[in-house]
Amino acid sequence: MRLLSLAFALLAFALPVRAAEFELSPTRVRLDARHLVDTVQVGNSGASPLGFEVTVARWRMDADGAWQLEPSDDLVVHPLLLEIAPGSKARLRVGLLVPPTDPGEAAYRIELHEQPSAGAATSGSGVRMLTRISLPVFVSGGDAGKPAPILRAARWQDDALAFSLGNEGTAFLPPQALSLQLLAADGSVLQRQQLQGNYVLAGASLPLRVHAAAALCARATELALRLEETGADLRLPLQSRHCAP
Repeated sequence: MRLLSLAFALLAFALPVRAAEFELSPTRVRLDARHLVDTVQVGNSGASPLGFEVTVARWRMDADGAWQLEPSDDLVVHPLLLEIAPGSKARLRVGLLVPPTDPGEAAYRIELHEQPSAGAATSGSGVRMLTRISLPVFVSGGDAGKPAPILRAARWQDDALAFSLGNEGTAFLPPQALSLQLLAADGSVLQRQQLQGNYVLAGASLPLRVHAAAALCARATELALRLEETGADLRLPLQSRHCAP
């Protein structure tokens, strides 16, 4: 019996793994008092029909950057079930029943959960991985806010430097490439590294960590970070007293 189970396991790993082929436009939705409704197009570029179940969640970030998603009925989304034929597109309407009054920015996630399809299961061979699409939605009741990025809490941990990218603004900070430099007291560059940042919601922080030799701790006096999309240049002093003895 164990040999039979092992054979099935090996067969499963030998089969190719396939995922849904889809297109999403736009990839981010923003709503406010002057723009209460938007339309999202979900396209099926594969050879099998696609079906999605749609749910809505309020999106918050913990102090450690972890996402917290709670079911919400704040948004009106229609339809809640999508059926998309190969080569076709479906439209998903996202909106608000009343204009928002909270001047702050609220964040949501529309989750599209792919459903098993009889047509997809019988076409071709291989293991089909069900796709989940997560679409961010931002709602503001006032004027368009702005992000205000800031660096916080740099600390050395063995062969790594940990710090946080915070957002003290009134709007989200988008995902983007981050160019990091560790600088010596004379301004010379001790280390360069490219990072990839994720969303940072208004009032939240995103923990980051970069590998850096412990020997650099006593020499590095400043952390410089450039946000490539928003163009912000951030600096944070580094304290040698945090170096391990």
